[in-house]
Amino acid sequence: MGFFPVGEEKIPEKVKLWSEFRQGFCVDSVQSLVLRKREPGDRFLLNKQLRKKVSRYFIDQKTPLEERDKAWLVVDPENKVIGILPYTLSYLSIMEETDKIHYVLLFKYKK
Repeated sequence: MGFFPVGEEKIPEKVKLWSEFRQGFCVDSVQSLVLRKREPGDRFLLNKQLRKKVSRYFIDQKTPLEERDKAWLVVDPENKVIGILPYTLSYLSIMEETDKIHYVLLFKYKK
């Protein structure tokens, strides 16, 4: 996994053929982000007003339990969920909706 300035993605040779989740991403600073597993009560923003529990997102998407356990959350210093990898990103990280620094979030994983 990595956060790269747009156009400067660096992919190690040994993972080039792995599955990939790539998304434009906006945050104030990538140094302040944490990657962790989901916890009870985690929520993320779908739009300006609508929040959804991460567990409900997986239920709605009919994601199998073993896949849910493999998912990673990207959270900010205030513990707000920015993304569920390799599935979706929060409204907080949408490029058109923010004036923050633009990065590419690249998540390589084996299925």
